[in-house]
Amino acid sequence: MTVNRENKGRALSPQESQHKQLHKAMLYLILLDFVLILFCYLQLTSISLMGGSILSFFMVVYNTLVGRIVLQFTRRGNDGYILYPMIFCYLMLTIFIITFFVIQQ
Repeated sequence: MTVNRENKGRALSPQESQHKQLHKAMLYLILLDFVLILFCYLQLTSISLMGGSILSFFMVVYNTLVGRIVLQFTRRGNDGYILYPMIFCYLMLTIFIITFFVIQQ
């Protein structure tokens, strides 16, 4: 059982411990999303049209799934600030798609 430092040594309940683990998992999913989009953007010049289309499709699907999970997670608690990095990832993906399909091609 982990100790909650905010409440001066009070042990966390199993629900609080599980919530902290889910919170950490959400942050890692968003960080992975950010890294994937950044990697795709840096490889933009070497991707073919077919490869870019497939990559864009999978990135949109991944962003949608992570976005739904994050929305469900934030509705249950006071974790609304997690939405801001997710919105930033959506904007980065939009810039990637616009740059790939409109500007570069």
